Amino acid sequence: MNTLALILSTLVALALTVLLAQLPGPKAQRRRDRPERLLGDAALLYVVALVFPLWDYGLIDTLGLPLVRLWSPRPDITVGAAVLLVLPWFLAAIRRGHGGLRGWQLPSRGGIAGLVILVMALLGALPLLQGAPVASATGWTIALSFFTVALLDESLFRGAIQSRLEVVMAEAWPWFITGLLYGLWYAPALLAEAAATGATLTDTLLRLLFQLSLGWLLSVTRSVTGSLLPGLLAHFLFLQIGPLLALLLGR
Repeated sequence: MNTLALILSTLVALALTVLLAQLPGPKAQRRRDRPERLLGDAALLYVVALVFPLWDYGLIDTLGLPLVRLWSPRPDITVGAAVLLVLPWFLAAIRRGHGGLRGWQLPSRGGIAGLVILVMALLGALPLLQGAPVASATGWTIALSFFTVALLDESLFRGAIQSRLEVVMAEAWPWFITGLLYGLWYAPALLAEAAATGATLTDTLLRLLFQLSLGWLLSVTRSVTGSLLPGLLAHFLFLQIGPLLALLLGR
């Protein structure tokens, strides 16, 4: 995304977040786990999640540590995604809880879900509409994007972490904190990109604000609709609608 598209996308995401935050969401199902245990689980999930971007951008890219390339193009991301997708269920098993993730039911507000999906798809297509170059899509890149980005992000943050916070905290705090953690999770990637490309501090901060706004929008969507499905589809379309349209249009 260029700077103009980034600013526009950030403003749209923040405005939609503020709008959706006015709507009440379904009440969280109370669990028998103690609040401190749920907070501990959320903290552990986030700390483990931080290991992978630090490993990916700190050790692999900066130090050039060798990897056995079982996957392509980024085996470290693929392995990290696999671990983080399994971790919530593993954590629930050792805690003897009710499950690692909640929220895979159909959304309670179909209209809101459709609006978020449409807005995210339009934001994803914005660079293409501006005539910016878009990476071509293949079956592999689409699958990699879905399983190691969209499914991982929604399952871990909006599923495992936010569902635990919703039991412990009230009002807007669960989605606000989850969105904040999600945005900060991308800080190592943004810093590595800035170091590699020479991006300015202003541009890096703008990209961080965009990730925060994206995190808040997806988290408040999960809170309002009670489902992970709208955010999952919206996130995937945001990432892949541009490459898919470029492929269909022969660009």
